[in-house]
Order: sequence, then C-alpha cells, then structure tokens
Amino acid sequence: AAYAGTWDWVTPDPERAGEDRPAADVDHCQVDRLTTVPVRCDFGDPEAPTTIALVGDSKAMQWLPALQEAAGAHGWRIVTYGKSSCTFAAGRAALASAAYPACDAWNAAVMTQLSALKPAAVITSGYAAAGWDGRVATRAALVAGLAQRWTDLRGQGIAVLPIADNPVSPDDLDVCAARHAKDLTPCAFDRASAVARSGAPTQRSAATASGTPLADFTPWICPTPRCPVVIGHVAVNRAGDHLTATYVRTLAPRVAAALETLLDRAPR
Repeated sequence: AAYAGTWDWVTPDPERAGEDRPAADVDHCQVDRLTTVPVRCDFGDPEAPTTIALVGDSKAMQWLPALQEAAGAHGWRIVTYGKSSCTFAAGRAALASAAYPACDAWNAAVMTQLSALKPAAVITSGYAAAGWDGRVATRAALVAGLAQRWTDLRGQGIAVLPIADNPVSPDDLDVCAARHAKDLTPCAFDRASAVARSGAPTQRSAATASGTPLADFTPWICPTPRCPVVIGHVAVNRAGDHLTATYVRTLAPRVAAALETLLDRAPR
C-alpha cells in the first residue's frame, strides 16, 4: 500500500535503511571476494538439537534475521558461511563475465566443512544468474552447478532449501525517499522486470532440473505488480538490492514453516 506521513511511522528510516543489516554483516562473517578460506559463524543456542546451515552470498545472508527469530522456538542452531558475490554451487563461478576461481575454492572448502558438520538442512540463495563454462559466462552453467550442488547435498542426507532471490530493487531508494518524503508511491518499482533481473529465474530452472523445492517469498516481498517500498510500516529494501533485516524478521514465520515442512519430509 502507498505510504504517506512522517518517518517516525516507518522502521527503519527509509533514508537510512542501508544500516539495517543482518548480524552476519555486522560480525564480519561474510568474507570478501578475494578470500578463499570460509569463516564459520554460529548463532543461537549452541546446544540446540538441530543445526541449520545458511550458505552463500549476501543475498543468502540477508535471511539470517528470520532464522534467528525462529531458532529458539524450533530448537535450531544456525551456522553461516558467507562470501561476497559468490553463489554456493558446483562447477565454476563467474563474476563480471569472467572466471571467479576464489569462489570455486571457497565452495569446495565449504562443502568439506558441511560434510563434516552434517547439518539437518542447508538454506541458500544468491544473486548470480550465470556460471563459467570454461570460455564464457552462461546461465546454463549456473543452472547445472546449482542443480548439482543441491543434489550432492541431498545425497549426503542434508536437506536443501533454496530461497528465490528477491526482486531487484533500485539502488537509490534512499534518494527517492528523500525526494518524496510525504508519499513514497513514486518509489515503487515494477515487479516483473525486477524478478527477471534477479537470480530467481536461474534458481527456478535449477530447482526443476534437480527436483528441489524452491521457497519463493516474492508474494510477501512484493505483493502487487509494482513493489511497494514500505509494507506494514516497515521499509522493505536497503541499498544494494537487499531486504532490510527488520523486514526479513517479519517473514520469520513463513521461512520457519518452509523449513519445518522440508525437515518433516526429509528421510530420518
């Protein structure tokens, strides 16, 4: 719905939404593009009976607040492995239409750690839409890499819940908010093109190819043909095409329900 009023009605302040980030960012749990050695961070009760791993780039790490919100009630310990601009996939990664070997090395190292950790489930997401096929970056290479990674994890008895990438929001929403302080309606953006520019279409193809259920929260992130920037008094997006930590927390019941359904179906 359109919003009109003063900023004290909205949280976080739309002009400062970039500061509303997950603990994985604040605690330096997400390594940079050059780093090949994974950093593991643990959240929640270390004695919790079920371990859930959250793995991938910043578009995966943005879901941490929802998992933290749900962890206590569901008996989950959350373990994260994050790397900037690096999708968790088999095969070879691409970045800016070139090979991304640091991501490949990180991927291999994370798989080794997950094989030892044996979490009940891996939750993952990502922005990338292409992988490296040895000559060029292609969508088919990443579809194959994602499908293979998810299949390999399930082969180790680890359930997999990929979350569809959120619709790509304009990076200047804070500027738009400053210009339209009395009515944020002009800051809304087209859902169809925003989904098309995201990693979701590639993830959907990989889910179909591998028989992996894909959790898609787009109906709650962008419920109308033009994506509102405020829903229920909460600013939805922050800079860099991410969701605010506050808005992600409001989706905790839906994320938890999707994960519980997956765990209930997983072989014991």
